[in-house]
Amino acid sequence: MKSYLNIIIIVLCAICLACSKIKDESEREELNDIITYIITYGDVIRSEENNLVESVTSGKAGFTVRTSETKQVISGFGGAFNEHGWETLCVLDKSDRDKILKSVFSTDEANLSYGRIPIGASDYALERYTLAPIKDDFEMKNFTLKRDKKYLIPFIKAVQSIRPDIKLWGSAWTPPIWMKDNNNYEAGNFIDHPEYYKAYALYLAKFAEEYGRLGMEITSVAVQNEPVVVTGYPNGGWTPEQFRTFIKDFMGPTFAERKLSTRIMLGTFNDNRYNTFVKTVLDDADAKKYVGIIGLQWDADQQMPDIIKNHPGIPIMQTETDCGNWHWKPGFDPEHAANDFDYAAYTWMRMKSYFSNGAESYMLWNIILDQHGKNNDKIKRWPQNSAVVINTKTKEIIYTPMFRAFEHFSRYIPTGSKYLEPEGSFDEVVSFLQPDGTIVVELLNDSSNKRIVIGNIEGKLYSIVMLPKSFATLIIKKGKK
Repeated sequence: MKSYLNIIIIVLCAICLACSKIKDESEREELNDIITYIITYGDVIRSEENNLVESVTSGKAGFTVRTSETKQVISGFGGAFNEHGWETLCVLDKSDRDKILKSVFSTDEANLSYGRIPIGASDYALERYTLAPIKDDFEMKNFTLKRDKKYLIPFIKAVQSIRPDIKLWGSAWTPPIWMKDNNNYEAGNFIDHPEYYKAYALYLAKFAEEYGRLGMEITSVAVQNEPVVVTGYPNGGWTPEQFRTFIKDFMGPTFAERKLSTRIMLGTFNDNRYNTFVKTVLDDADAKKYVGIIGLQWDADQQMPDIIKNHPGIPIMQTETDCGNWHWKPGFDPEHAANDFDYAAYTWMRMKSYFSNGAESYMLWNIILDQHGKNNDKIKRWPQNSAVVINTKTKEIIYTPMFRAFEHFSRYIPTGSKYLEPEGSFDEVVSFLQPDGTIVVELLNDSSNKRIVIGNIEGKLYSIVMLPKSFATLIIKKGKK
C-alpha cells in the first residue's frame, strides 16, 4: 500500500512540475516581443535580416523610444500626378503599367494613399493650358476638363482601379492667365481686384465639383503652388495680403455657399518665413476660420514650430519633397538627375524633419518620369529626380533609391499611426506607434561603413547592425502581458 502511495505522489509531482514548466514557457512566450528587421542596401530590397538585431542587457543607448507620449497622428503618404508621368507610363503595355502602379499604390506594397492633382498646367505638363481658357470668363461658363481627360484623369482612374480609397487634392501652379497682370503662364502676379478674386474662387470650386462628378472626390484645394516663385515654368505671384483677402472674402464664402466638403489649403509654401503668408492669414480670425489644412514643402519645415505654437490644431501636410539636382547648386547635371543613394538619404532626412516638426503626411513630387526627367521651364529645362524612372527607348523600369527609402516609411507606417519623438545622440532615427501598439523604428546609415547602434525601446536594449548605405525598418510587436 505504501509503495502505491509513493507512486501516486511521484506521478502528482511530475504532473505539477510539467504544468509549472508549461506555464513558465507560456508566460515567457507571451512576454517576448516579436522582432522584425527589414533592410535595403545595394541591390538587396527589403530583406528580413532579424539576426542583425540582438537583445542586450548593457550598453549606452544611442537613442531611446518611449510610447508613453505620442505626437501627431499620421494620415498617409502620397505623390503627384502629372502629364509627363502618364505619357511615360503609356510607353509600356497595360500589364507593366499595372505592375508599377500596384508597386506604388497597393496597400500591401508601397501603400501611397494620397494623390496631388495640378489644376491646369504644372511644370510637368506637356503643354501650357488652363481649365478656363476663354478670356474674362468670370462666370466660368467655359470651364472645361477636356485637357485633363487626355492625361491626368486616365492616370488617376488607373490608380483608383488599384487603390479605390485614394485621397485626392489639387493645387494650381498658375491661375488662368487672364487673371494675371502679364497675361502669361510664366511669372506675373494675380490681379488685385474683386472681380478676379471672385472668378478664381469659382474656378477652384468648379475644379472640385467637376472632378467629384467624375468619381474623384477632392479632399482639399490649395490656393497657389509656391506664390513667391516666379520663373520659366507655369506659376504665379501673390502677396500675403492677397492670400488673406482671397480666402476670407472669396474662396471661403464661395466654398461654403456651394456646400463643398473640400477643405481650403493654406499653401503651398516652400520658404522658411512664417511671418509672411501663414501668419498674415491665420492671424485674421475671419480668414482662419476657412482654413482646413496647411500645405508646406521644401524649406517650409522651418515654419512649423511657429505655426504649431501660434495656431495649434490645424493639420499640416508636407506637400512636395525636394526634387534634387538643384540647378543653383554645384554638381547640377543639365541632362538628367542622378536618382542616387545620396538623394535618397537626403529625402529620408527631409521626412524626419517634417515628421519631427509635426507634419501628418508626406508627399513625393514626381512619381514617374522618363530617363531625362526634364520639366517644361522655358529658361532652363530642369531634370529632376523621381520615384520610378522608365526608359522610353529600352522600356527599362527603375525603382530609384529614393523610392526605396520612401517605401520604408509608407509600407510600415499605416494611416492612424502616431509619431514618437526619439531621444538621444543618434540622429538618423524616426519612430512611430502603429494603431495596434506595434512600434516602428526607421533607421538610416548614409555611411560607407557598417554601424552598430544600441536602441532603448520601451526600456529594453537592442544592439542593431546597420549595413553600409542602407535604409532599415525595425518592427517590434509587443508580447502580451
